[in-house]
Amino acid sequence: MRRIFPALAHTAFALVWSGALLSNVGGWIENVCQGWLVYDKSGSTVWSGFFQAASGMPMLLLAIPMGIVADRVDRRRLLLATQIALAAFAALQAVAAHVGWTSPGTTVVIALIEGVAAGAMIPAFQAFLPELVPREDLGSAIALQSIQFNVARLVGPMIAAVVIAQWGIAVAFDLNVASFLLVILALAVVRSRPATVRRDAPWRSELREGFRHAWSHRGIVRLIWCGAMFLFLAAPVFALLPAISVELMGGRVGTFSTLLSAIGLGAVFGGLLMGRVVTALPRHRAIALACSFTGLALVVLSLSRSWALSHGILFAFGVGWCVTLTSQNTALQLLVPDKMRGRIMSLSFTAMMCLAPVGQLMGGVAAARATLPVALAGLGLGTTVLGLFQLAFPESAITASEAPVVAVLPVLAVEKADKGESVQAPS
Repeated sequence: MRRIFPALAHTAFALVWSGALLSNVGGWIENVCQGWLVYDKSGSTVWSGFFQAASGMPMLLLAIPMGIVADRVDRRRLLLATQIALAAFAALQAVAAHVGWTSPGTTVVIALIEGVAAGAMIPAFQAFLPELVPREDLGSAIALQSIQFNVARLVGPMIAAVVIAQWGIAVAFDLNVASFLLVILALAVVRSRPATVRRDAPWRSELREGFRHAWSHRGIVRLIWCGAMFLFLAAPVFALLPAISVELMGGRVGTFSTLLSAIGLGAVFGGLLMGRVVTALPRHRAIALACSFTGLALVVLSLSRSWALSHGILFAFGVGWCVTLTSQNTALQLLVPDKMRGRIMSLSFTAMMCLAPVGQLMGGVAAARATLPVALAGLGLGTTVLGLFQLAFPESAITASEAPVVAVLPVLAVEKADKGESVQAPS
């Protein structure tokens, strides 16, 4: 693995990455269990909506202020504190399940508290990666982060289903508590290269400074804008998957589950490609081509009525999804000065978190007003045009900072990868 992903050669990153993988698996186990508890106890989709809002809204609201905090304090210590807090709240949920305090209100309140802790963690974690690996291995580290998230999204719900069926929901919550041990231990013992922090400047001036720098840097503006637009156009497929499984494929919940798994597997494969295949393709072209590739997959999906073909298309969609977002994140990390990394990465996160649900709502309205195939085709064409725009009008501030990067699409594989040579990603 270290030959494919050079970031794993750095012990600090390998420990934190492994801990984050286990913790995210536990997080998905808990998410499935909490969602099931809320609906099972209430029988109401309104309570389900409250649960989703309670777990997601704090992350959106806290992203920018916690980005300022991440630039003012030791990020490793902040992450350690938030992980300990998340573990404590997970333990509270486990105790509640064991003693029978599993009302919808109790579960939603715990999810809200956990959402606050997660909102405090995310900007710091995004800004922490460059402290664990040198600049030339940052692309590898970000690709691995994408892989671990998608692996957790695949594995966590499957483990939850088995554990709930065999031992009950309380044991599943216990597994989530245990999943925090490695990441807490890793953050406690690793030695990173801490960034210089500022504690004397007023918060408002630091916030203005972050906005001003991001707005004045055309490369950063382009990456944030295009990343948010990509989610606006491509993310609706996740909201439309249940309808796709029923209306286009004649399936039910089992088909929905396998379609979602196809996207997850594609995303994992896309992350693996980014550590395995070396080309002379600049990063801005990788983003543009992967974006167009994702859009074309949606267009083809709108025409498919075949079980096998639709799964293959969604696998390809997952590849393009992962490559686009991972390459965009890598490019942004390389452009951002370390003293502002927390603030600017939180701006990017907020832009994406705002537009993704809007796109999902618009996609649902379009599918209801027109037809599902027309909505998918429109979203796909929009995503393709976004990629072609980036290809036709590259931003000089991005291209000037680039060299050949690590791996993009399956069609770009070269002989060097087939020979199994050790590969690193120049920045």
